[in-house]
Amino acid sequence: GNAVHKVDGKSGKVTTLVKNALCRGENGELVKPSEVCIRDGKVYVSNINLTLDGNTHDKPYTISVFDLKK
Repeated sequence: GNAVHKVDGKSGKVTTLVKNALCRGENGELVKPSEVCIRDGKVYVSNINLTLDGNTHDKPYTISVFDLKK
């Protein structure tokens, strides 16, 4: 799915940080996410919008930003 997970390197525990259903990404949602960068309490995710699992190419909404403090 369209999700970003955090893996604890010591315990192996997996936590889902952000997840959304198949969408076009126009409201900042994830669209076939790829790379993640964390800075100043925010997660920046590049979306590669691959045509897999029923997804079709849409306008290039390529970056999603999520606040970890919320």
